[in-house]
Amino acid sequence: MRANHGPLPESLTASSVRRRSSWWRRAARFTGRSVVAVLALVTVTSLVFNAVTTPPPTLPAPSGADLVVGGTRVHYQRWGTHGPPLVLVHGFAESSVAWGPAAELLARDHVVYAVDLAGYGYTDFTGRYALGDQVDLVDAFVRRLGLDHPVLIGHSMGAAVVGGVALAHPSDIGGIVFVDGDGLPFANGSTGSGSAGGGSGPARWILRSPYGISAYRLLTRSARLDDRLIRSNCGATCLGLTPELVEAWMRPMRQGAAEAALPAMAANGVLSLSPDQLRAIRVPRAIIWGELDLRSGGSLDDARHDLGEPPTMVIPGAGHLAMLGDPVTFAADVEQVTAGMSAAH
Repeated sequence: MRANHGPLPESLTASSVRRRSSWWRRAARFTGRSVVAVLALVTVTSLVFNAVTTPPPTLPAPSGADLVVGGTRVHYQRWGTHGPPLVLVHGFAESSVAWGPAAELLARDHVVYAVDLAGYGYTDFTGRYALGDQVDLVDAFVRRLGLDHPVLIGHSMGAAVVGGVALAHPSDIGGIVFVDGDGLPFANGSTGSGSAGGGSGPARWILRSPYGISAYRLLTRSARLDDRLIRSNCGATCLGLTPELVEAWMRPMRQGAAEAALPAMAANGVLSLSPDQLRAIRVPRAIIWGELDLRSGGSLDDARHDLGEPPTMVIPGAGHLAMLGDPVTFAADVEQVTAGMSAAH
């Protein structure tokens, strides 16, 4: 049986505490130095990568045309030669390219225009990306081309833009269609005001940092990742997506001007309207939604409620990018919900 020698001497206990404290201090110093070393290595690697991958300030558009609107060079694409006009407005991180497959089908009976918003695609990067700026650009585009009460079709964030045109310039258009977008503030707390204070400070800092720039360039230059990202938003099928369309989609994002615009866009957040503004819209309106788009475009139920229960078409198997998931059904639904909108004027 082990003898009980009583409590340890006080000097021995204090020595053990000092040894443990010393070990923790050494471990903390080692960890701190390791973190600093890794951070320095990542920073240097990021700076070198950014230096050797510096993109051109701008790239020429491979197709389409330009139009100067209010001092801004606006890029757009056109399909069709006859029929009521349609103006297609893309969403966040998109451009007129996203509409291509569906626009070709709609061009059978419409003159179709797809416009690049300011800071997107090949339109000028003006630094003015608030909702009011984009609304004025789209309305001025309609006026500049002399379009007779076109129906405006907005995807995702573009729903807020066409909704804003309907509020500010109702006499210029024949109606609006929300596609996979409820027009409301994004779930991350965006105010929807489009003011310079709308976005988060950390997001703007990250986008300006070497790490944010490196991550952005890696994302926009990886064909496989880009394809998977776009395809994941199509739904069960992605009938309109091709490798050529993926490349065309990502190409304008590789401009130096596109990188420079990111912090300003982050300051505005995802453009949106308030429920009261949506309920105040009086022009003819309709909704097209992908069946599998449960939250990416917001809430279909909210969109229907705020727009006054307008005609609504749900595309089976389609996700957030309903116009790419099933272009044929999408085009047929556009025909159905827009029938008579422009003619009413």
